[in-house]
Amino acid sequence: MGLANLVPGISGGTMLLSTGVYPEFIGAIAEVTTLRFKPRSLILLGSVVGMAALAILLFAGAVKDLVIEQRFIMYSLFIGLTLGGVPIVWKLARPLSTGLVVGGVAGFVVMLLLALGQPGSSAATGPAYGLLVLSGLAGASAMILPGVSGGYLLL
Repeated sequence: MGLANLVPGISGGTMLLSTGVYPEFIGAIAEVTTLRFKPRSLILLGSVVGMAALAILLFAGAVKDLVIEQRFIMYSLFIGLTLGGVPIVWKLARPLSTGLVVGGVAGFVVMLLLALGQPGSSAATGPAYGLLVLSGLAGASAMILPGVSGGYLLL
């Protein structure tokens, strides 16, 4: 999950879903957030978070260098990996409902606003810290959703 979250275009949630861990992972998060600390849930969350952090620490530099030096190849890879997760998300989204369509459109609009409102580099205006915080929240939330890449959203 950590390596998947590090690479834009790959969803960490999709990796958990494809390995069959996702339902248990979400259940463990639900238990911890309701202050029910079961050993099995804590071990699962500790394992996923620990290994994700280790993967990010070990591979962040290599991925950054590839994105900077081999931009066209990496962006093509990211787009392909993003489109590869569409069938899994489509299967989960069946049957199509009004709420699902509204949520999808709202998510797309928020992503578009984040892309169009990137912080300026002007010293006079300074960085848009509110937008950075919103981007961080969106990216962190997206990292556990199947089919939504937090790294790609931030990119």
